[in-house]
Amino acid sequence: MSKLIQKKHLSSPTQHGSMVMRHFKCQSNLYGPVNPNGYINFGTAESTVTYQAPLIQRWLRKYSIPTNILSYNYFYGTLKMREKISKWLQTKGVLASPHSNIICVASASSAISHTCQILNQMTKTHPTQTLRVATSEKQLQENWQNPAVKFVIFSLKTPLDHFGILLVKDNEQYQQLISHAIFAQPSTLSQHITLPMKHLHYFEIEKNLLLENSILPTFSTMILKKFVHPHESTIASHQLYIFSGTTTALESLSKVLLKPNDRVGIPTPYYAGFDSIFDHSKMIIQPYTGSWIPEKILDWACAHEIRALVITNPNNPDGVKWTPLDVKKLASLAQKKHIHIIFDEIYFGVNSTTPTSPLTALSCIKNNTYIHVVQGFSKNFGLPGLRVGWVVTQNPIIKKTLNKLQETAFPSTSTQRYLCQLFKSTQNVEQDFFSPIFKLRWNLYKHLTKNLRIRNIPYTENYAEGVFVLIDLSKYVHSFEEEQTFAQKLFDQKKLLITPGSSFHCSRPGIFRICYAQSKSEIDTFFHRMDQMLSLQTS
Repeated sequence: MSKLIQKKHLSSPTQHGSMVMRHFKCQSNLYGPVNPNGYINFGTAESTVTYQAPLIQRWLRKYSIPTNILSYNYFYGTLKMREKISKWLQTKGVLASPHSNIICVASASSAISHTCQILNQMTKTHPTQTLRVATSEKQLQENWQNPAVKFVIFSLKTPLDHFGILLVKDNEQYQQLISHAIFAQPSTLSQHITLPMKHLHYFEIEKNLLLENSILPTFSTMILKKFVHPHESTIASHQLYIFSGTTTALESLSKVLLKPNDRVGIPTPYYAGFDSIFDHSKMIIQPYTGSWIPEKILDWACAHEIRALVITNPNNPDGVKWTPLDVKKLASLAQKKHIHIIFDEIYFGVNSTTPTSPLTALSCIKNNTYIHVVQGFSKNFGLPGLRVGWVVTQNPIIKKTLNKLQETAFPSTSTQRYLCQLFKSTQNVEQDFFSPIFKLRWNLYKHLTKNLRIRNIPYTENYAEGVFVLIDLSKYVHSFEEEQTFAQKLFDQKKLLITPGSSFHCSRPGIFRICYAQSKSEIDTFFHRMDQMLSLQTS
């Protein structure tokens, strides 16, 4: 049997970020199984197994939705999207080069709101005189040629969805916007673009701002009925806040709960994206490196003046699950000690052995204004491209501000309608969707761990919580620099993508995360190539 990786070995932050992962994401669209270039993606946590579910298959066929765009790598997809839009704009005499400063967002009004907000913070002036909204090609061309106009915003429609475009003339201001804001991301349904862009049409923005930025009553009702009320029936519609993705939901929630320079405690190892989310909001992450005992964590938080804790359940990257008893203790102690806890439950439901386990903190949220739960469709349903996440909180103080942020970061109405149709046909999401997927993932987990034991590679035993395991290759990799080099060589020479543990603040080198929700044949290919790489590493 494999020796398990102990939590204490993976529990302190390092200065080594996710540079390699960011490089990989810009190189190739690795989502899905083996792509045409022979790459295999075991580095990102979206699950292609999801698309084997009959419920998803029927839905995809009904609306002619290409499977690959649902699980698109957001960075890669947006890059391709910008390239196509650049070419189209050049034909209109608007852009001089295909590398001009384009920001794709969920909607035009989201672009307006975020641009005004960020520039007002940076320059202390409102950019009313330098920002224009174009509703026709003529206006677009006139505004682009007007030297007084620095920002041009317009809205486009594709066959499946709509989205907003922000053009920034000045490169320095573009960099400032990118570095200071996490814009509401467009659904990858918007990325289903073909050239020539005969399917793209301008929205009459003045008439459609309300339409393109509103939560359909049927959509919020569906989320409450299918995903919230089974765990806590007292949640009202005004306590549910829906955003274009869980990243936007987390950032929005952190902004209303915390102030710049507030301390945020996160148990390690933790998801690398938290660094970016809280850095954008100017908050300070304080990694918690002790044992995962509720009393100890809350005592530590009080001693270190922690304003809020972030608990991911099941945890990313190791799949460790907090027990129902621990979740209840955390909630109770948070209320007593007046420390907010944000439960990130994006992997809730991604479980193969005990699908009915009451993992969710929703069951502890009643009358507790210090508990806030974030969920979404990207991981448990394998639909990251649709960009839908939500916050559930009963805290009345943050209601007004969170509502205001929600107004500029809704998922598109097209996405809402698609998802309403997906779940309309099922009365029992767990039975119709989760149960068959749990079985598939469990079989893959057993196949993966069997191969790891054969090779005597230590790994985290998590019984298929999440869609990943941590493996220990410290026998072959002895420093964080070697870890990054090994991951890069594995990608360049063997076309395998895995994530270095330093991206998750693991304390020692040689730890890697493997996301296994592909297929048995891909897992076999993975080990064949990995064996070749490890033999080179020891020669």
